[in-house]
Amino acid sequence: MDEYWYNLPMEDVWRIFSFHLNIATLSYGIRIHSFVLMRNHYHMLVTTPNANLDKAMHYLQTQVSKHIGKEAGRINHIFAGPYHRTLITSLLYYEHAYKYSYRNPVEAGLCTKVEDYRFSTLSRVIGKFEMTFPVFDNLRLIVNLQNQLDWLNHEYPSPDFWGDLKRALRHPELKFKASRNTQRISPLAYKRF
Repeated sequence: MDEYWYNLPMEDVWRIFSFHLNIATLSYGIRIHSFVLMRNHYHMLVTTPNANLDKAMHYLQTQVSKHIGKEAGRINHIFAGPYHRTLITSLLYYEHAYKYSYRNPVEAGLCTKVEDYRFSTLSRVIGKFEMTFPVFDNLRLIVNLQNQLDWLNHEYPSPDFWGDLKRALRHPELKFKASRNTQRISPLAYKRF
């Protein structure tokens, strides 16, 4: 089944994003921790040592929109609005957001394992596909690859957990109810069955 994004094959959209993500890392010094291109949106975890997220995202959204518009022959906006950001203030919350971004294609039914989704930095970090922009995968340095993949592929404790996380990521700062803060879904706490 062919996948399209505004009348362009996903491969072309990935190529366009990759080109501009590479420029954004070089020009703005951002560090991409994960990037997942979905059918009509994307998820990205990024740090900005230069405190210039707005400038980097303005560049990315503007240039990707122009590039896709040119190749697809579109004159309308590609993105429905400005990007949405959520501040992550702890390792636990980083782990939640990291797993959420990579599990998104699985939860959407696009693949059965996170490592099989080709429009994700994870499949490239593990060597399944070529990587054309730098990725700073902090969690991969902590655990071995198989444990990380097992952890990412392991479902959340409940559908409510996924929903709570999705809602929490819509806020300016990622925060959970007190009961969720004690539930570790961390690769450090994950044990293979």
